[in-house]
Amino acid sequence: MKIRTKEQLSDRLSDQLSWRKKELSAVLTMVMQRRESVGFKRAMIRSGIALLYAHFEGFVKNAATHYLEYIALQRLRYNELATPFLAICVRSYIGNMVESKKASSFAPIVQILVNNISQRAKLPFNKSIDTESNLSSKVFKEIVWCLNLDYSPYESKEKLLDKRLLKRRNYIAHGEHLQIEESEYNEIHDEVLFILNTLRNQIEGAAIDETFRKSY
Repeated sequence: MKIRTKEQLSDRLSDQLSWRKKELSAVLTMVMQRRESVGFKRAMIRSGIALLYAHFEGFVKNAATHYLEYIALQRLRYNELATPFLAICVRSYIGNMVESKKASSFAPIVQILVNNISQRAKLPFNKSIDTESNLSSKVFKEIVWCLNLDYSPYESKEKLLDKRLLKRRNYIAHGEHLQIEESEYNEIHDEVLFILNTLRNQIEGAAIDETFRKSY
């Protein structure tokens, strides 16, 4: 079902977040079980770090794509879009033009910015969000900008994302030995959920406030 209404967007975001929370909660429960052996706990923590990252990347990509789909189906004109979304539209036309020496290669962009600015925008929502399969705070910040959202709630989480989540996930993915205490895993779990919940709330609020529209 296409996402045409705020209610549909909210439902899709809730569905995306709900099953992810259930999986992460199940892993956390096993990690915190007192009767389990140290070896079992360490294995579950390693698995949990990989799963936390997977759900972080998965939710960010899907939630952002759903929001762009909602915006695309509002049928706005180019000159009605806020700067980040207009930039996404223009970027879709660029492709390999940056390396081209032919002025004619840039004609489609000129057409949008000069002649077709009042035409209905073509927002390529399906291919616009790239997590680079390595969702660092730098990449995440770019995605938040593309959604015209406030990045400040995440600024204090950058070290956690880069050093305690992404870097460790990469170690685990490459078979490196890694030991993390229960208390730290619990903290990382809570912080990731904070980020996911915050992003969901921001997107829902942006849809209601229509911050995807150009402000005059």
